[in-house]
Amino acid sequence: MKAFELLIINKAMIELLAKNDLDVGDVKYIEAYKDYSRLMGEGHKQLYVLQYIEDEYDISKSTIKRLIKKFGKDVEL
Repeated sequence: MKAFELLIINKAMIELLAKNDLDVGDVKYIEAYKDYSRLMGEGHKQLYVLQYIEDEYDISKSTIKRLIKKFGKDVEL
């Protein structure tokens, strides 16, 4: 398969990602966001959760906060 063919097959999904300010590279942060959601749901303080995610995934706090905002917003279909 050529890169062009892959793009054609996934064109609608890629356009939807772009429309909602999501990047394909954001996939690497899915597990971190799942942990954030789980820990917040368990009632942990946000400061503790941010520190845990920063240490566990080697992501800066500012990146984590940006991801929380990005992943938490409703998407336009």
